[in-house]
Amino acid sequence: MKIIIHNPSHSGDILHTLEMVRILINSNPTCKFKLAPASCSCMYNDLICENVEIIKHNCVWDSKKQKNVLIKTDTITKLHNVLIHYENKILYINVWKMLVQNNHTCINLLGRTSFIKNTIHEMNLKFNLNIQFNCDNDKQLIPILPNINIDKIVNYLKSLNKKLIFFYNLNSTSGIENEYAVNINDKVIKKLLSEIDDDTILLVAKKTDIQSDKIIYVDCDLNNPLSNDGENLLVNEKISRLCDKIYFKINGGSLFILNKNNINIDKQFYLINSSNSKDWYNIIKKSYHLKNLII
Repeated sequence: MKIIIHNPSHSGDILHTLEMVRILINSNPTCKFKLAPASCSCMYNDLICENVEIIKHNCVWDSKKQKNVLIKTDTITKLHNVLIHYENKILYINVWKMLVQNNHTCINLLGRTSFIKNTIHEMNLKFNLNIQFNCDNDKQLIPILPNINIDKIVNYLKSLNKKLIFFYNLNSTSGIENEYAVNINDKVIKKLLSEIDDDTILLVAKKTDIQSDKIIYVDCDLNNPLSNDGENLLVNEKISRLCDKIYFKINGGSLFILNKNNINIDKQFYLINSSNSKDWYNIIKKSYHLKNLII
């Protein structure tokens, strides 16, 4: 059977649905899968095998324009807001809808296993199919990121012989940025610079106009520019593993830290204060099991 798993959204939604895709593939080994992400295709690199391939999504996310750009209309682009579609013996599954439908936030994983199993059960009855979703609990939905080699960057940062802290100064493209104070990124950078000593380097994801010998801008100084395939986000996350403290806001690119590598470790994660930071804090603690999360 042919199954097309598509996701019309971008970074964070690709991230938070990654294990849903993996579990669907592993649970149905006799099916042929085609994966159509609108962005961050590199997230699926370690899923490619004999029965799994990545295909082009024709309403692709443009990271520079910060919006989806329609290349041409086809069956997948017409299913932007449709959870399940079955046509000509091809099953279309919209994993973005698997994440957000009947969910109170776009990052919450609690209750998703039950929702997905019920959805698949109803789908099997309706279309006389036998699709499986072998997942025991919501914790299994926490993403496992594909590995990426950044040895040159790691060796360089270690050679500095400094303590490292990381600030994800990326912005949300889905309205959440309105929850933060005006110029919040610059305010956080300036505050951190005032607090750190000469033996500490502040790694900042995206270049700003603030200049300091204590800052390394990851995008330009470490040659990690914005990319539609999302590789820059994997690089950011792997660099952050070298840091004792990580400061972040709620947006897709920053939330790559919410992965299985960070479950119950001693690293300190600082959620930047916002009008809804307490709600986000509770969701992150319960869904992603960060041990040391501080607002």
